[in-house]
Order: sequence, then structure tokens, then C-alpha cells
Amino acid sequence: MRSFMFISSLLFIGVFGCKQEATVDPGADDVGSVESVYGIGYNGSAAIGWSITSAAVEQVGIYRHMTAVFSPNSSLRIGTVADSLQPGIIDTGLVNGTEYFYTIVPEMRGIDGAMVRGLGTKRISITPYDPDDLSTGTIVFSQHIQPIFTNGCAVSGCHAGAGHAKRSRALHGGSELDLTSWSSALAGTDEIAQIVPFRASKSHIIQHLNRDTLIAPVASPSMPPGFQFPSSVRDLLRRWIDAGAKNDEGTVAYTSAPARGWAYVTNQGEDLTAVIDLDKNRIARYVTSGLTNIGTASPQAPHNAVVDWQNQFYYINLIGGSKLLKFRVTDNSPAGELNTGLSSPAQVALTRN
Repeated sequence: MRSFMFISSLLFIGVFGCKQEATVDPGADDVGSVESVYGIGYNGSAAIGWSITSAAVEQVGIYRHMTAVFSPNSSLRIGTVADSLQPGIIDTGLVNGTEYFYTIVPEMRGIDGAMVRGLGTKRISITPYDPDDLSTGTIVFSQHIQPIFTNGCAVSGCHAGAGHAKRSRALHGGSELDLTSWSSALAGTDEIAQIVPFRASKSHIIQHLNRDTLIAPVASPSMPPGFQFPSSVRDLLRRWIDAGAKNDEGTVAYTSAPARGWAYVTNQGEDLTAVIDLDKNRIARYVTSGLTNIGTASPQAPHNAVVDWQNQFYYINLIGGSKLLKFRVTDNSPAGELNTGLSSPAQVALTRN
């Protein structure tokens, strides 16, 4: 199978208001099929990519139309893409908020030398928008986040659940991450928390589509492999995660206390403490334990963590900051701090009272 996708500043092929479905041109000969089509609308533009199932397909025709019904005679052919040409197409000059339909038609040269259209076409609808217009308070998971996952990640087996695990693992370094719903996305996979509420920079899903080390670490492989995710859509996902990665009801994952409890792991190099859900073996939170931005000064180096006998508070000592920090077990909120007067306090012990 050969894959055609856009290469510019686009990658993940998520789209706000994007839908895809199969269409059939009854007057065409069967010369191959379009397996899947992807698209993203942004800032008056639409970028479209696709994959085909037959090596017989020599090129694809891309048609734009304003209604769901496709007919080659009443649609605008905006481009032709062959394997040796650009691997995708970008349509510009569109109006934000307007729905556009695109149909991808497989074509091959017949015996008489003329191009013949295939039956196995695919259609996608794209509504361009500006992700920067969505502030944190206006982001709704089902309207703005799930469409990115559904149309960009859970397409043709790439993160579409257990039924596509084999292909997903082969393409994405062994991950079986399921992005078909909020609960599956927040569940993570392979003992990895792909989305950590309130901490986008530590969420693997951001790291795998990021290219700016000032924003977050850059992880390999890129998602999807070989293509760059648009920064404006990346930042939309970041805003959603940093606000708690909530579902439509405002639920934040990993809020209820697990039966087996929490584990606290300090990171001296980043002034963070990881809070781990021992029932799910997932990182539930990252708690700032020292400086908010370690790029401005040396880390204060959280050294160890101790939970009180009543299981109400946990304490973090800063070996480089001469402080003892106190946090609530219920929600990881700060409950106090003490300047120890010691240059490098290394251990903490608590009495039963």
C-alpha cells in the first residue's frame, strides 16, 4: 500500500468539523480504491492526504464540492497527484466556518491510454477554522479535541482500538494507544500516561507531535511518522491538557484515590514530583516541587517524599532549596512550607502524631 499525505506544516490530520465516508461514481471502472482520507482545516486552508489499496492506481484526482453529493461534472477538480509528484495537496482561499467537501478519486491509464476513474473513492468534509480563536474556557472535548483524534489518529488503524493494535504497534514504536474516546485516551497504554492532566509538556502525545524544544521535549517517533503537526493545533491540545484534559462534563482523570494508593517519585533535575496511580500504573499528575521554571536558576532538587501516618499530607524536602514542602494527598495542592535553615536537607522523618 502506498500512502499519500501532505508534508508542509501538517501532520496529525485532525480536523474540527471533519467527516469522511466512502462514495461511488457509478460510471467509473474499478481500478483501485482509496483506503482512507484525512484532512485538516485551518486559517482559510484545507490540507488533504490519503492512502490507496492498489498499486494499479497511477494518480488521484482531488475534487472540491459544496454539497455532500459528488459528481465529477459538477465539482471543481483542484488537483491531480501522482506518486512521483507532491504527496498531498493544500487548498487555499477558503472561508473559515464554511463546510467544504473533497472527494479523492483513484485513476489509472487504460488500454487506450486514457485515464480511467476507479469506483473506490473517499469523501471528506472540512470546515476551516483558526485554532487560536479557541481560548481555554471555550474548548469542548467532543467539539474541538475528539475530532482531531478521530480524523487524525484513529483512522485506518492508527490508534483505533485493539482491533488495529498490530498495525499501530508497527507504525508507532509499539504503542497501542486508543484515541477513539476520552476515557481510552486518558487511560494511556503500555504503562505510559500519554496524557497527563494539567501538564501538557509531560504528556507523551504532545512530545510526539512537537518540534519546538522550548515548548516541550521532542520525542521519537514523530506522530504520524515523517510529518509535522501544525503548531496551532498542537497549541490547542496543549491548552486543553493544561486545563485538566477534561471531558464534556468537566471530569478530570485520576482524581479518585486508587485502592492501592499513590506513589510519589521526586525528580531533582526538574523540580517535579510524579504522582503515580498504583491501581492503573499510570502517572496521574506532575507536581511542581521547587521552581516553576528551572531554566531561570538551578533546580531546588526535591530529594525524597514522606507521607504522614494519617495519609492526609505528603512532604517533599528540597536538597538544593533548604525547604520542606507540604502537599495535600487529596488534590496535590500546596499546604505549607518550612525553611529548614539547613544547606542541604537530605531526609525527612515523621512521628505518628
